[in-house]
Amino acid sequence: MKNSALTITTIFLLSLAYYSFGGATSAVGPTFVSGTISTDTTWVVTDSPFVVQGVLTIASGVTLTIDPGVVVKFDSPASHIIVHGNLNSNGTLSQPVTFTSINDDSVGGDTNNDGPSTGQPGQWRAIFFLSGTSILNHTNVFFRGTSHGPTILLFANLAVAGGNLTINSGRVAESSGNNIAISSGNLNISGTEIDHAGLDGVLQTNGVTSIVNSSIHDNFRGVAVTGGTAFITQSSIQNNASLGVNKNSPSDMDTRNNFWGDSTGPFHTTNLGGLGNPVSDNVLFKPFLLTNPLVNQAPFVTGLHQLKSDGLTTINESAITTEDTVIFKATLTDPQKDQSKLQVELRQFSEPFTGIDDGGILESGFFLSGSQATIQRFGFVNGQYKWRVRAIDSQNNESP
Repeated sequence: MKNSALTITTIFLLSLAYYSFGGATSAVGPTFVSGTISTDTTWVVTDSPFVVQGVLTIASGVTLTIDPGVVVKFDSPASHIIVHGNLNSNGTLSQPVTFTSINDDSVGGDTNNDGPSTGQPGQWRAIFFLSGTSILNHTNVFFRGTSHGPTILLFANLAVAGGNLTINSGRVAESSGNNIAISSGNLNISGTEIDHAGLDGVLQTNGVTSIVNSSIHDNFRGVAVTGGTAFITQSSIQNNASLGVNKNSPSDMDTRNNFWGDSTGPFHTTNLGGLGNPVSDNVLFKPFLLTNPLVNQAPFVTGLHQLKSDGLTTINESAITTEDTVIFKATLTDPQKDQSKLQVELRQFSEPFTGIDDGGILESGFFLSGSQATIQRFGFVNGQYKWRVRAIDSQNNESP
């Protein structure tokens, strides 16, 4: 066998940017809506944006379904929706549903033909949930907060006074009052950003609330609870102007295993060194998370080795081997314990790294965090080679 010179330099790949190109859908809206929806109805994107004029009521036992990409706008500070039945908002990651002010030209265009404008807090009233079961998936709600409803004393983008409301993977923001409020019923929030409320991100006066994997930030207060039962976990609560959580009743509220904006935890008289968002009494916050669970951190690579075919004998950097097989090994660690794979880009020394999978990129399978990954490359010919390596986890996060 001819001697083969192998020069190997360890260089980390730069992260690659991914762009998603979606097809455009031609809309024929606006579609103006008011009064009572008395039969099951679906709003489709071709009729979007829908403009709520005055009061729109979803009758008891009736379901309004909103398709992905639909925009719903409210035309005045008195405009609102009352839900006695069910509201199912079926947004997706690439095509969220949006509820906003008619002055918000960032979605649905210049609906009122008044020239370029942006929405502002307080430009419509609210969506009131009185009964039924409603689900908001990938749904954004912006810019309400003028007043409470006729008989519902909740100033909020979304006001729950009965029934069940589930919010998944959306954003509720920019209210002049509260972003979300509940006085009765059940509220389940997951994967949602709740921010920039003039008052509380979430206000609960009664009922039952569960908040998981959500980000509550830049409100006056993050969460305020005066009655009922509330629970927050695996969430980020930070940069709220007053308190991250205020529990204004004697029973304790469970907010353990959250991130408070700093690894020292929230400030409280029992945690004087806490540099995170303060909390009131009657808030259980220990243990707290040291890092933000919503920032999916990239995996990292340690213990890099280039070995001969026996998998034991090290080939030093810039060394010469007479074998035509090289084994690459590395330990892959992911902060969230996601599975990761090892990727090696191998090039002739005179060739540039490209990141293009033209046969020069080798991959392992996925391994549990903390495991050693192995890639074996056969059939080297005479030459000098270099390689660079990265780890990619199951969420497509890449090591730096």
